[in-house]
Amino acid sequence: MKKNILIVGDPHVGKSTLLKRIIADIPPEKKCGFVTNEVTDDGRRIGFEIETSFGEKKLFASHDLYSRAAVRHHLYGVDIEAFEVLSEKVHSRWRRGMLLYLDEVGEMQLHSEKWRDTFLLPCLGYRPMTCLATISSAPRSFLHELRRHRDDVILIELTKDNREAQYAFIAALLGKIEKAKHYIAHPELWSLFTATNSARLESEHGVRYLELRRGYDYGCNCDFYKQHKICSHMIAAEHMMQQKQNA
Repeated sequence: MKKNILIVGDPHVGKSTLLKRIIADIPPEKKCGFVTNEVTDDGRRIGFEIETSFGEKKLFASHDLYSRAAVRHHLYGVDIEAFEVLSEKVHSRWRRGMLLYLDEVGEMQLHSEKWRDTFLLPCLGYRPMTCLATISSAPRSFLHELRRHRDDVILIELTKDNREAQYAFIAALLGKIEKAKHYIAHPELWSLFTATNSARLESEHGVRYLELRRGYDYGCNCDFYKQHKICSHMIAAEHMMQQKQNA
């Protein structure tokens, strides 16, 4: 099921700012995660700190750590142990119904294979939960796999020109993902036609007809799909059809 949103864009385009705006609108009991803040001295960036949803902060990377850190990234020494400890605390507080947010999934964070394999990948793959993350545009194979080759990911490209539009889109999309989970939990609402790879859904706003073939009429007859080429009905229909075909 397409349930994880990854925000990607060039450096300094505003990915972190966008994520922080989105999570600011979500009640504390409905979210869990961390943001990455710049640490500055007299206007000059000297490092980065991790700030969790429960208010804990920890210096993660800095110039001062460079000489003694086991892991170095460009001009920064990276405190992998501190990052892993805070990530484990975030994981322990994450509950069903909470949005998990991560700022960011980048090269410094991926120096921790433990974080990648025991936190990030399981969290992305855990079906009932949604993850919203900013992701580095660095040409690293693992990041490329996340961006392009996971069927549970919705990729949002951010530019300086589309930031406001993408903010509104992501805020709406989070609600659409939750609605898709509702539709999946109620199979009695569906008629699935594997011969034509199409579906009929009796939603609260009327009957939705969905065409899942990658062809001329691929899509849904709802307004949100017509505008964005994704919607709660299509997310759910693709999941339901896949389950039926795999049964």
